[in-house]
Amino acid sequence: MDKKIIMLLLLSGVMTFAMACSKSDGTKDNRTQSTSVEDSNDEGVQESSETTEETTMYDNADDNTDISEDYLSGIIPDELEYIPQGYENPAEQQGRLEKLTYDTWESFTYEQKTQKLTKEAWVYIPYGYSEDEKYNVFYLSHGGWSNETSLMGTDEAPRVFKNIIDNAIQDGKIKPLIIVLPTYNNTSEEDSGDYSLAIRLTNNFHNELVNDLIPAVESRYSTYAEDTTPEGLKKSRDHRGFG
Repeated sequence: MDKKIIMLLLLSGVMTFAMACSKSDGTKDNRTQSTSVEDSNDEGVQESSETTEETTMYDNADDNTDISEDYLSGIIPDELEYIPQGYENPAEQQGRLEKLTYDTWESFTYEQKTQKLTKEAWVYIPYGYSEDEKYNVFYLSHGGWSNETSLMGTDEAPRVFKNIIDNAIQDGKIKPLIIVLPTYNNTSEEDSGDYSLAIRLTNNFHNELVNDLIPAVESRYSTYAEDTTPEGLKKSRDHRGFG
């Protein structure tokens, strides 16, 4: 798949989540509003959806009025918004990438907890981050033949997608948010290169996500979670997404 199309789809997913969170906390975007589908497992994670109800406001130059075009659930707009030219370049206001190390358990024996693993995730922190503010969190997983550095890179070697998010936040297209980039790779960095294994690890990843990764992230950074107990995470689920 063309690299630009991949970047467009990634940005669309993040923007859908960001717009949904804006709606849930009472703020409105002057361009697009969309809803999100909550994860059916009721474990404190909300999953962004491309098939959402979406309203786009267009400015009518002739009579200075707004025209609303409603996209009902299950209907995809005729066109996706293109990533603006220059977004692949570093923004003036740049977020940062931080490495997060946390403990979890081997995927296939997770419930037995017989083999402890120490894993790494990269965390995107928006420009101007402040402990006095609360931030929405989007957990963004990679695909096959990849790892936690594939989408945004590292602090020393950031990738284009980080620049795109920096520019989108700088231009006010999305609210500042935290993006967590984990990996479902289990005991080997090569796990995602085995298709059938990758599918099974992806199916199991919710254990690590809910019990280990989310608490590690949201106890460290300023999010809407008052605490990382199951009750605390459930109460703040409208400000958390996974894609």
